[in-house]
Amino acid sequence: MNALATDQSKRLANLIWHNPKLKNNVTAGLFVGESERDPKVAMGENHLITDKNLLRQNPPDILLTNYKMLDYLLLRPRDQQIWSNNAARTLRYLGVDEIHTFDGAQGTDLACLIRRLKARLNIPERYLVCVGTSATLGGTEGREDMLTYAKSLFNEPFDESAIISEDRLSSAEFLADAFIKKIGFKTPSF
Repeated sequence: MNALATDQSKRLANLIWHNPKLKNNVTAGLFVGESERDPKVAMGENHLITDKNLLRQNPPDILLTNYKMLDYLLLRPRDQQIWSNNAARTLRYLGVDEIHTFDGAQGTDLACLIRRLKARLNIPERYLVCVGTSATLGGTEGREDMLTYAKSLFNEPFDESAIISEDRLSSAEFLADAFIKKIGFKTPSF
């Protein structure tokens, strides 16, 4: 759980760092369970802000966390400061990576957590843009099931246009127009 958030944080840090419109204009933080020996108090090329006290006092524009820590952030008294400046329209986007892993009881827990977050921030109906990603789900089969699942999880409407999938090509299809020259090697004789 933390490994995924940490990996995504490095990508996000690099994206922000190398975009002049974002660098020094957008802040992002990583709030996960593990404590660091040397928490980061500023963003860098390969890291986000990780100092939990700083994140509580000055919430970033983008917060990466996992569902367990989000639960704590909503419950623990010491974390309530992170929500103090939030208004009904502060949170606009909610992304859940690896959405296929949230099934059964864990999916129900996440759905309840999302509803609690929306209630805590007084987010109006149909305002929040919800995104669920998965490299495992996709294709043409099960699209209706995916829509039903997303509607249930996020408690938001989704239509057919909400599903973005990929078209996979075989290696032969991918290389069909490529110029590839066969290089002949002589087999050495020993």
